[in-house]
Amino acid sequence: MKKILIVIAVVVLALGVYVGLNSQDKYDSSKYEVTLTPNHDGVRVGDKLFIKLPDQFGKTHTTSGDTKFVIISFRKDDGHVIRNYLKNNKPTLLKEHNAFFLADISKVPIVIRNMVIISDLQKSEFPVLLIHDKAISKNLNTNHKGSMVVSFENNLVKTVTYVNSDKELDKLFKK
Repeated sequence: MKKILIVIAVVVLALGVYVGLNSQDKYDSSKYEVTLTPNHDGVRVGDKLFIKLPDQFGKTHTTSGDTKFVIISFRKDDGHVIRNYLKNNKPTLLKEHNAFFLADISKVPIVIRNMVIISDLQKSEFPVLLIHDKAISKNLNTNHKGSMVVSFENNLVKTVTYVNSDKELDKLFKK
C-alpha cells in the first residue's frame, strides 16, 4: 500500500511540475506586431496591414510586398476548417500562393495553449501564425462568421471576405 501511495505522490508531483512549467507565457509581445494603418477596429479595403507573428514553432513570419492574402481564424471551428483543408490538399498551398494562415489563440488559457494547442499545431506540415495578444485580436476581429480572408495588392488591403467551407477555399486557392 505504501508503494502505491509513493507512486501516486510522484505522479501528482510530476504532473504539477509539468503544468507549472507550461503555465508560463513564452510569448514576448515586444518581438511581434500587427499594424493596421489607419488605426481602427476591423480591417478595411485600402488599409495598410503589416503582420509580424510567430508560428507554432516560434519562427517569425512577416508580410511583405509579395504577400497575396492572409487567412485569419478567430474561432476554433473556423480554424479547423482551414487547417483540415490545407492538410487534406497540399501543405505547400500557402507558400505557393504567398499566403499566411493566422489562428487567434489569445482567448485560450496559457496552460491549454502551451500543453494542447501549440503541440497539436506542431503536427501540421505548414506554418500557422499565432495571435497571442488580445489587443491584436480585437483590432482585427470584425465578429463575422467564418475565417477572414484579406487579399493584398502593393501592401494595401484589396478585399476582405469570409470563408466557411472547402468549396470557398477551393475558389480562393484556384485564383
